[in-house]
Amino acid sequence: MAFRFVHNKATENDFLPLMKQPGSTESRGAPQCSNLALSFFVSLKKARDRVADLVSRGIDTHVRTGGYVGKLELITSDGHLSKRPNKRGHLNLFQEEGVLFADRVTEYHNAIAPKNKEAEHVAS
Repeated sequence: MAFRFVHNKATENDFLPLMKQPGSTESRGAPQCSNLALSFFVSLKKARDRVADLVSRGIDTHVRTGGYVGKLELITSDGHLSKRPNKRGHLNLFQEEGVLFADRVTEYHNAIAPKNKEAEHVAS
C-alpha cells in the first residue's frame, strides 16, 4: 500500500508530478528529476509527518496537498518506483504513460491527524 496527498474525492489532477501541476510555483533551484515523479509515502503516519513539516514552515497544506491522504495499492505496471523509501518514508514513482490512479484510492484520511481517534477514517 502507498499513501498520497489528494482531495476528497481524488481526481487525476491529484496525480500530477510537481513540475506538471498548473500554476506550480515550487522553486527548488535547478530542475530536478524528482520533480517529475509522483510522491508517495509508505504509511499514513509518514504522510502526516510531512504535512506537519510543511505546516511548521508556514506552507498552506490544504492548498498544496488537498487536505487528505489517500490510500491505494501500487502495482509494477504503474511505473518505476524507488527501490527504498528515504528516511522520511517518501517514495518517488515515475509514472508510465496512461496510468490512472484516482479511482484506485480505497481510503481517505485527514492529512492532519484528528485529536479524536473516532474521526480518523474519513471515507472509503
